[in-house]
Amino acid sequence: MKPVITLLVCLLLSYSIYAERIRVATSDWPPFYSPKVENDGILTYIVKETLKPLGHSLTVDFLPWARALALTKAGKYHALLGCWHTKEREAYYYFTKKMLDAGPHFIKKQSEKILVKSPSDLESLTVGVIRHFALSDTLINSIKEKKTFLVEVDSIAQLFELIEYKRVDLILENPLVLKYQYRNKFPKLKYELASAGPDFKNGYIYVCWSKKMPGIKKIIDDYDQSFEQVFKDQRLTEAINDLFQ
Repeated sequence: MKPVITLLVCLLLSYSIYAERIRVATSDWPPFYSPKVENDGILTYIVKETLKPLGHSLTVDFLPWARALALTKAGKYHALLGCWHTKEREAYYYFTKKMLDAGPHFIKKQSEKILVKSPSDLESLTVGVIRHFALSDTLINSIKEKKTFLVEVDSIAQLFELIEYKRVDLILENPLVLKYQYRNKFPKLKYELASAGPDFKNGYIYVCWSKKMPGIKKIIDDYDQSFEQVFKDQRLTEAINDLFQ
């Protein structure tokens, strides 16, 4: 009996030594991640559930997006929670397997007839975005060629002002996020925005692990294996489905 108990104690000790407090940075982007919603958002919930079998705990700091990017890039956090893939970011982050489709769309007033199906549809239009928003290469090239024009602001509330007062033709955001924010800010008003079409990019969001964090590769490998199992959990599937109702 003693050898069995000794082995069990050793296993528990090694498990507790390996367990880490995983620190991630992100912005306030409900309903995907935010301190204002249940479980700090659906993506935060997924990450917590994925880390749980590994014995890791999760601490989330909600920061301005530009600061979250910079601090994680510098290795002050294990990961950036909820980022889109860009070629530039590959130099600083390891990307998990894709998590949720949270792609940005070009949003218009419902009364407008604008449709964006090809890059040429953006010609001569002005698009409003949050500062440091990850743009598709297609949109970046159109802006560089002065075919499309960009207006950057600091908040979603300012995006609403841009489109309401016709300072821009379109705003670029995830439709679910935009509708959530609008209904919270203007609960008595009718939501009169609609998608003119998705941006020309992979809209999946990821956990982006900092390449500057020591031992990060082991954590990522274990995380990805756990993620495959967690996504088979019926509770998680139901939570995701409820989000997109």
